[in-house]
Amino acid sequence: MEASYDGKSETNKVAIYSKAYFELLKEYEDLGECLAQSERVIVKCGSKWVETTPSTDVKSDSKKD
Repeated sequence: MEASYDGKSETNKVAIYSKAYFELLKEYEDLGECLAQSERVIVKCGSKWVETTPSTDVKSDSKKD
């Protein structure tokens, strides 16, 4: 995990408790403690920044065609 987010880099938004949120936790098991701190968390996963948001801020999980 990274603590150097510059506030300018693009983030991939993930709604808390969504399917994508739990997939992220499965892939990066050490994120659980960090994501439990708040509804809004920005962390670096691999080479991308991920931002968790309340479910009302992100479209729900849907199939992409």
